[in-house]
Amino acid sequence: MKIAHLSDIHFFRNDLGLCSFFSKRLLGTLNHYLNPKRHSINFDLFDLPKFLKKEGVTHVIITGDFTTTSSIKEFALAKEFIKSLKDLGFSVFSIPGNHDKYTRDSEKKKRFYKFIESPQALEKDGLACEDLGEGYKCIMLDTALATPLWSSQGSFSKDLENKLEELLSTFPLSQPLILVNHFPVIKGDSPARHQMLRKEALKSLIKRHPNIILFLHGHTHTSEFTSTNPLMINCGSLTLTENGSFHIMDLTEGFLEVKAYHFQDEHWEVRAHKTFPTTKNSLR
Repeated sequence: MKIAHLSDIHFFRNDLGLCSFFSKRLLGTLNHYLNPKRHSINFDLFDLPKFLKKEGVTHVIITGDFTTTSSIKEFALAKEFIKSLKDLGFSVFSIPGNHDKYTRDSEKKKRFYKFIESPQALEKDGLACEDLGEGYKCIMLDTALATPLWSSQGSFSKDLENKLEELLSTFPLSQPLILVNHFPVIKGDSPARHQMLRKEALKSLIKRHPNIILFLHGHTHTSEFTSTNPLMINCGSLTLTENGSFHIMDLTEGFLEVKAYHFQDEHWEVRAHKTFPTTKNSLR
């Protein structure tokens, strides 16, 4: 199967009402206008689904941050974008990022789930398991939460850890799994205020379950591959990376081929091409 991995789209619409001047939305709006990268894309996002179709993509996984300030207008754009994908026949799997719960109001009203069609279990329990086909299953996590000013943390709570452990115990080791989360579990260069709380707990849990063959995330806006066990991949930001960034992954028996794309000379082109072994054939 061919999977397109998209993340950190950050749709933006200036939606500053009077109440916004007393919420985190003011900061997000200022950051948008003060960051030139947010104005640098020279392609139409709504043309991307046609390109993915031409490339033979069958599934699209979006690892959060559809919006910039979690406003209704931004979520309306995100909903329209997902509809454009589904109208072309893609199976779409989406999780929220921290910007999708940017304010206390958006978190309280569960705005992400009102606009983005999601499994009921993801909204209710913070995790859901979906069948991708060809013997693979996808586990999606919601670790996003509203945070104070200057913070963009998530949280892998103890309760979510217990639920994930319980879910994983229902699968035989022969069942290959793809785990999807907005936040990485490796520290990297990000300051503590931008990292997920209890990330080490999730990293340790992943290590205990060798049938998790792939961990997909976003958040840092950097296209990167971490060759640990399992393979961890960040596709970068579709709009806040120079020339845009997304991946197409071809998952076959025993191998994962990844093509990293950016927009250059008025078309999408491959800027990196990597192949990794997966452990599907060697699972105990």
